[in-house]
Amino acid sequence: LMKYAQFYLIGKNSGLKSCLLLDDFLTDFDRNRLEQCLKLLDQSEVQIFITCPINFEQLLSITPDIQRIIL
Repeated sequence: LMKYAQFYLIGKNSGLKSCLLLDDFLTDFDRNRLEQCLKLLDQSEVQIFITCPINFEQLLSITPDIQRIIL
């Protein structure tokens, strides 16, 4: 979340649009914190890429406006 705060402040001060990559950060949260984090990220108006080993259906049940990319 510190990275998100930095990203938010830099974007707000520069006025530029960009995307955010969050690598494997969701695994340390319980469901309540996970929901709070995803709501915060959903409120931002930027493209966000999240990599995580969490079951996709679990994320989809929390926030239905999410897309999955399998590499």
